[in-house]
Amino acid sequence: MLKPRRHLPTYPDGVMEVYRKPSNGRAFDAGALPETLEGLEPVCTLCYSVEAMRERDIEFARQLGVEETLKLRCPSCEFVCSKMLAVIEGRIYNITRIDPSGKRELFAYLGGGVSVGGAAERGR
Repeated sequence: MLKPRRHLPTYPDGVMEVYRKPSNGRAFDAGALPETLEGLEPVCTLCYSVEAMRERDIEFARQLGVEETLKLRCPSCEFVCSKMLAVIEGRIYNITRIDPSGKRELFAYLGGGVSVGGAAERGR
């Protein structure tokens, strides 16, 4: 007897580019978002689907003392961690936390959101 087919997950909402900040030798980094991609190391590119933030997610973010603006569902990638940056539609976000969902997917919680080249846009 054949097993029923399992549908593969889809990620129709866009593409997220993940970058690593170069290590500068300091133990403490203030976490300010850069306004350009200069000096950032590309890690990977992932498709994503935007998910609704649950009350539990918002409460957990409050306990951590961070503000999360987006929750994304992506294919699992072992190289992505919470100290990296994500670029989505011309905006740079901090990855505040990663929540693995089984072996195939992960949930990425993003905070902040600065336009790439934000200084040039403010000068207009």
